[in-house]
Amino acid sequence: MRLDAAANTLAPALAELRHMGFTVRKQGDSGYLAERPGLVLGGDDVLQLLALAVLSERRGDAACRPSDAEIENLLALEKSAC
Repeated sequence: MRLDAAANTLAPALAELRHMGFTVRKQGDSGYLAERPGLVLGGDDVLQLLALAVLSERRGDAACRPSDAEIENLLALEKSAC
């Protein structure tokens, strides 16, 4: 199976966010917010919100604090695309 970020994955992403206890709303002309007690997520679309929700659940406060090894892995991945 292959799954790509596309319009047909937006509705399932929204459903999962709601299942995870988030209230989702559009913020102005662009951007979305997902909120539940103690956590507010912001993103360009509901797929980004779902990714942030998963990061938050799995990594807690470390969701936005990558290790040196994680940064190195990301840089190596980006460099391999050149």
